[in-house]
Amino acid sequence: MIQNFDFHIHTKHSDGEYSVEEIIKKIREFGIKYFSITDHDSIESIKEVKKNDLTGLYYIPGVEISSILDNKYKMHILGYFIDDKDKDLNEILKKLEQARKDRFLELANGIKENYGFYIPYNELEEVISNVKIPGKPHLAKLMAEHNYISNIPDAYENYLDKIKTKTSSKLPADLVIKTIKKAGGIAIWAHPKKVENKYNINFESLIPHLKKLGLDGIEAFNSLHTYDDSIRFLEFCKQNNLIVSGGSDYHGPNIKQKVKLGVIYNSSLEKKVGLSNINIIKNNDCRDINYHNISKLNNMINFIKKQLDENILPYIYEKNLMVNDGNDIYKEYININSDLKKLEEKYKNKILTQNESIEIIKLYNRMIQLINIVSKTKNSDANNQYKLKN
Repeated sequence: MIQNFDFHIHTKHSDGEYSVEEIIKKIREFGIKYFSITDHDSIESIKEVKKNDLTGLYYIPGVEISSILDNKYKMHILGYFIDDKDKDLNEILKKLEQARKDRFLELANGIKENYGFYIPYNELEEVISNVKIPGKPHLAKLMAEHNYISNIPDAYENYLDKIKTKTSSKLPADLVIKTIKKAGGIAIWAHPKKVENKYNINFESLIPHLKKLGLDGIEAFNSLHTYDDSIRFLEFCKQNNLIVSGGSDYHGPNIKQKVKLGVIYNSSLEKKVGLSNINIIKNNDCRDINYHNISKLNNMINFIKKQLDENILPYIYEKNLMVNDGNDIYKEYININSDLKKLEEKYKNKILTQNESIEIIKLYNRMIQLINIVSKTKNSDANNQYKLKN
């Protein structure tokens, strides 16, 4: 069953098969309304999403950062509502970008030494030059092109996952969580079941430490999780005041072939009870999943105000739009700021309910749409000036 939300999607900016534009097109085709693109260790998609028409969609800027807890437990931390211009965030992602490239070359050397699979260096270099975050999918594709494997999953199961590398492409969990929150975001532990399986532990044992570090929530719903897993994670979040999130972890039709866009659960979930019977999902409406239950709105409100002041206000002054109360851009700028103030007063120091939390997302998307309009207007003005000159 496809949901109308998916907060865990990958594009070509990391190890996904589709471009941002193609993903947005598919999102519309699948009837998804609320979404986030969470590329591995990359926020390049955020700038690109803003260039697209998001009318009728609610977008949350996101990232999935590779981390390690206590120098032992490898895990992924999702960051939502992040400021892609944050200096510290960009710095740690730059470190991971280089580490990913070094590790990619190590993996290529590993399959050569262990299995005799030789990939010419110029082909590896081409990947590194064109892909900021190269990884196993890119190497698997090269292996397939050289007929070393019959399909992409075969590359993982029988070869790549068995190669040990010296280069670490993961950062300490405390640094990752701290950086996400400094960038105005919320930190969510992605697919915790994966960590349970890998280390044969219960996720609960890691929560106290992660909460001390500032973890905000858990991705309770994921294509890797069974019905029992999801309910267990959900109930734990309810009892421990943690945010609940959900996403497919979609990469494309060839990578993780069983994972489908908008499907946020393992197939056994639907077979057992039918997703519509789960109490927290009613009428196929993602607002009933408390993915944005933030105790204080200050970070998000300040972020929207900052974006408006940096991207819209200079244009208003430049075009002297204040003298024209009927101007749509000026009116929307005033209305968004007014609605932000009302929201701030209404929910100050109050934990949001599921339905209330959607209000801040709507304001965020109104801000994105206004920035898009101004950008297109600027381009149109520039084109007109060019035509006049010629």
